[in-house]
Amino acid sequence: WNWPSPSLFALFANETQADAKNPARPKSEQIESKFIVTFVNGIYHNEHDWLRVTEQLDEMFGQEVRSFYNPSTGSFFADLAGALYDLLCRSDSHLVAKALATHLRTAIRDSGPKGRVLHLAHSGGALVTYLAAKYHLKASERSRIDVITFGGAHSITRKFFDGHTVNYYARNDPLVNVDRRAAKLMKGASNETFDQVIYAKYETPFVFMEGKTKSPLIDHSLEGPTYKEALE
Repeated sequence: WNWPSPSLFALFANETQADAKNPARPKSEQIESKFIVTFVNGIYHNEHDWLRVTEQLDEMFGQEVRSFYNPSTGSFFADLAGALYDLLCRSDSHLVAKALATHLRTAIRDSGPKGRVLHLAHSGGALVTYLAAKYHLKASERSRIDVITFGGAHSITRKFFDGHTVNYYARNDPLVNVDRRAAKLMKGASNETFDQVIYAKYETPFVFMEGKTKSPLIDHSLEGPTYKEALE
């Protein structure tokens, strides 16, 4: 797992384990705390695609990833139109965002009193995550969720998730130009292959990567070599 700073994934897990072991309490009374990984897919993924990506993530993390299905209409253009509507309207009545909030809330509960959730969001899933955070999750819940986005239709900052938050974008990803914040920050990135830029307002890292295949669609895919490099 390649983070912008060394081994943060291991750090999260170690912090969770340390917090769970409270020496002031008898061992028999200690409540187990876990580190849970969740995932939400982007647009135009049928359930077979979603399950395939989930299985790949299970293998990468060495544990069951709690995957949430962001449903597709079966049409790329209909999905895209729906995502654009959500992006422009940012509705507080978005049913998928409400369901994702419930999914994350359950993961927080199951992680135990000191546990944490690492949430992965790809493409349109990042927009749904943003809507869930803004309208449906409490600050106390968001504070226990760390977020990583890949080619997000809406970047995520520490305004809503004040733990560890990182946004990855391939330089040739079409969605880097959809998110105005990411597009502006990429202009200030100096390294063509891999560069981290901090969004100063909310102290949030954005990582810009060279597209491995030079194909915008393949490099946007979570199964493509660009974002797989970030995951492995």
